[in-house]
Amino acid sequence: MGSAMVQPVAESLTPSSGPIPLLPSTHNVFQIEQAVEDTLRALVVEHRRHLGLYTLWDESLGFILSSALSAYETERIVGVTVGNADFQHSVKRAVPEGNTFKGFPVQFVHRDPARMMGALKASTVAQDILATRGDGVSFGLRVKAFAYAESAISVWIMLAVKYRPVVDC
Repeated sequence: MGSAMVQPVAESLTPSSGPIPLLPSTHNVFQIEQAVEDTLRALVVEHRRHLGLYTLWDESLGFILSSALSAYETERIVGVTVGNADFQHSVKRAVPEGNTFKGFPVQFVHRDPARMMGALKASTVAQDILATRGDGVSFGLRVKAFAYAESAISVWIMLAVKYRPVVDC
């Protein structure tokens, strides 16, 4: 077997017509975001119900989380942190004096809410948020999806809570 046999194989692997075009995404990110968020909300409510806890959603808190998720994806792509100060100021305005804010962002490359909830339950930080007790406990949830070529997708979620801690005597 000489080098003449190898040469045609190597040449056949090299594209002769230039770069291969990537297919555009077919994902509707707005529908994905809404469907995942609706399902995750129901899963959070059910989980807290099993803990004997009521769940109140704060839509304005959820809205504030959007900017953070966009910033996290930008940082992941370009390696530069943007918008963090704006997010921190928004949280400070939304959380009353004497209250606590906790948030847990996480990124997925799928859009399965059940698997996402499993990841939340597996995280000690998210478990702490899910089991929050106190006065004025309210939750925020935001899902942000980013579509890429070849139907790749990045889905960020952030679960957050604001509350006034109760001191046990």
